[in-house]
Amino acid sequence: MRSPATDSIILTGGDPAGIGPEIINKSVSAWERLADRPPIVYFSTADSNHQQAIADAATKIGYHARFVSRTTVLHDIASLALVTGQLLIVPPEPLDSNTESNIDSIVAGRPSVVGGRLAFEALDAAVTLALRHGCRGLVTAPLAKDWIARSGVRTDFHGHTDYLAERCGADSVLMLMHGNHFSVIPLTVHIALRDVSNRLRTTLDQPGVMDCLRRIARLPSYAPPHRWALAALNPHAGESGLMGSEENDFLEEFVERLQKQNFLVDGPIPADALFIEANRKKYRLMICCYHDQALIPFKALEGNAGINCTIGLPFARTSPDHGTAFDIAGQDRADPTSMIASIVTIGSANLREEDSNRYGH
Repeated sequence: MRSPATDSIILTGGDPAGIGPEIINKSVSAWERLADRPPIVYFSTADSNHQQAIADAATKIGYHARFVSRTTVLHDIASLALVTGQLLIVPPEPLDSNTESNIDSIVAGRPSVVGGRLAFEALDAAVTLALRHGCRGLVTAPLAKDWIARSGVRTDFHGHTDYLAERCGADSVLMLMHGNHFSVIPLTVHIALRDVSNRLRTTLDQPGVMDCLRRIARLPSYAPPHRWALAALNPHAGESGLMGSEENDFLEEFVERLQKQNFLVDGPIPADALFIEANRKKYRLMICCYHDQALIPFKALEGNAGINCTIGLPFARTSPDHGTAFDIAGQDRADPTSMIASIVTIGSANLREEDSNRYGH
């Protein structure tokens, strides 16, 4: 029998010197949409005033806060989660004898190796809870990849998505940028443009990628009658091979494979035409060949309402579509819209799969 933690959303604090603490605080009023199941919050900031502010804000919407250690929540979650309306706050713990005195020295807007390590430790503990006991979903506040690497706790840290895939043993994951009006998937992410063609070819041959697309097609926001489109890699979709051959070589065949498995998908469509207003109304999801092809139009047109979803994990995961914003941290200027959307979306049915028999295997 699964633990009651399965019904909980787990939230991580991100870099304590960034805007994570602020946008979490500003998102509390939206937690009442989660009914009687408030999040389990893994803080990365040791600021007791901030922690208490979260607890007080949660009390105003009918929750009662309880501060618990990582060990306690990990081993006693079955009994803790049975208490209706209980918000579990998990503060950071001393890192080691050399950094314990520095935990309280975090300053908003000033990233540090201590902050990087605190952010990672909160994430690591949250994932351990999710893997051991399950969860409704994981919401992650922004962290700084470089400061985690500099801290030495994980020198090869390349971001939430790669780390989560590794911890969960996922062969393939996809980044789904979910918006109110349209959404995008970049099939290749953090690589140089010169490497996109070769990486794209191998990516489309991975069975795990097709599995991720099937999972997306079972989500209410993307299931039929919603239509999808694949963006071409080259200008004018290669102009019959005059400007590149990837469309003829493998992109058209990929679309045909999807269509044979009952996906409502068109393409490859020239990217400069794909994002015009008429197509944004026609297609709910645009599958793109590389990072900027997807994220430039998405961020420009969806604004602060967009969120990042990781597909392919054993649990749903969302995060705000922005970074740590150290330049405005601690100034009460951070917009919580994307964080609120991340929490509300994962708490709704939008990321829960529907009929699994519609698509081929």
